[in-house]
Amino acid sequence: MMKVRALLILLTLSFGLISSVEAANPKAGEKCAKVGKKLTFKGLEFTCTKKNAKLVWSKGVKKSFGTFEVGTPSPGSWSSAIPTGKPASSNPAVDPNVDYLDLYRADPNPPSDWIEFQKFVVTNNYHTGPLRFVEKSLGANKPNLDSYLKSSTSDIALCKPKLVHSYPVLGFVNEEDKQRFFFNRHPSPSTKFQVLPVQWREYQGKNSPKQDYGRYFTFMENWIKNISDNGSNVEVRIPDRYYTLPKGIDEYTGIDTHGKPTEGGKIFFLDAVASADPFIDFTGSNMILLVVPPNTPIKYLGNQPWSSNPRSNEGNLSSILTNPPYDLTTWHRNHLLGTPGAWMHEIWHAGLDIGDHSGEGAMGNWGSMSSMEMDLMGWEKYIAGFFSDAQVICASKNSENDYWIIPSSIKGPHKKLLVLPISESRVIVIESMRSYGYNYKLPERAQGALVYIIDTSKTGYHQGEYVVVPPGRSDPGYLDAPLKMGESMTIEGYQIKVIEAGLFGEVIRVKPVG
Repeated sequence: MMKVRALLILLTLSFGLISSVEAANPKAGEKCAKVGKKLTFKGLEFTCTKKNAKLVWSKGVKKSFGTFEVGTPSPGSWSSAIPTGKPASSNPAVDPNVDYLDLYRADPNPPSDWIEFQKFVVTNNYHTGPLRFVEKSLGANKPNLDSYLKSSTSDIALCKPKLVHSYPVLGFVNEEDKQRFFFNRHPSPSTKFQVLPVQWREYQGKNSPKQDYGRYFTFMENWIKNISDNGSNVEVRIPDRYYTLPKGIDEYTGIDTHGKPTEGGKIFFLDAVASADPFIDFTGSNMILLVVPPNTPIKYLGNQPWSSNPRSNEGNLSSILTNPPYDLTTWHRNHLLGTPGAWMHEIWHAGLDIGDHSGEGAMGNWGSMSSMEMDLMGWEKYIAGFFSDAQVICASKNSENDYWIIPSSIKGPHKKLLVLPISESRVIVIESMRSYGYNYKLPERAQGALVYIIDTSKTGYHQGEYVVVPPGRSDPGYLDAPLKMGESMTIEGYQIKVIEAGLFGEVIRVKPVG
């Protein structure tokens, strides 16, 4: 049986709770958390080493990012060093018309609204996540083989594992269980976002919330529309002003970093809702996006995806995402969760919590819930309602069959997931990965059929979703894990083989064994 492996990701500090050690800027000789850990700060790479029985940061070594040296960009050239063009590839899944990037590279063609933000972030040795949607149609592309037309499938119910626990939400809930699990299925194609703009007496808004954060609101709305293969009626409601909090900025505690709210943080949420309640009708709101004026010093407000259910005149508000100020002056660790990629990631912790999946024993760099540099995984979209049952092929457990899956980042109601049932709580998922959509930064080595396991019986942090890595792969983030043309693996009683690959996706031959 294939061994399931995953990655301890370099930038663990970017998601989950940021420890006091990892939150600080690394300095030579200061305490660090794990031998071999690396962090980059101001163009220098620091490594956690053991010295005199203590774990300390090494002396910083100058680091380069491809041909672009991070932290020291020259005016006008901060993105020009990103390579264009590509050598010919023997992998038929590689698109000759794509200039492949890498997850952590700057976008060479950012939307105009994001140019200054990306420049600020890259200059400070960080990354933004996807900034745009690269549209690609299937067109007339299809396999040469027609064996998949005659293949048999299983009932889709066999490929919908039960939700064993309420975290992480990676399975399906029976109607009678929805109330017990507080199953609020948002974000979704029908999500109504309500913007909650608040300000302190000391820091008043100079513009409207839309002027200050419109790029984020537009990004979130377009993201939902672009991944909703079967239509969307998403809505973002934006008030025309900020509402003043009853206390001064120094009177609130527990909101200055990323993590679960303290008692002081709960007071902040309650006051924020109360200050806006006379002016905002929260009726029908599914998720709240809390923002403050950009002139607020970023050290005062971090990213908080928990809300303690404050009550408005229209009812409880269970899903609030608090975001750091849009501040491009002095770099602060709160900027790590103020990127578009972070909004995409953290909104799930505020709503339908599908969990974090980076770290050892999980997904490597794959997916928004791991690296914040990609879109969601296809299975996560299926759970949230962005894919329908008709887009999922449930493989036969009893006979050899061929199945065609289309790249999951091509928009449209295509067959995008091949699911192999294992048990009531476990399935194998196969997804065709290409550098389109919000996955446009996927490198060339990532083109292929990614195999991963969903196990809804796992309830711990960074559990429940696992990349299956073929033998001989060496990418530390498992971006080379997808099966290429002619490759195969045997796992959990199935032999899986790619018998045809191209821009159309993959044809997968599945054979029960053992």
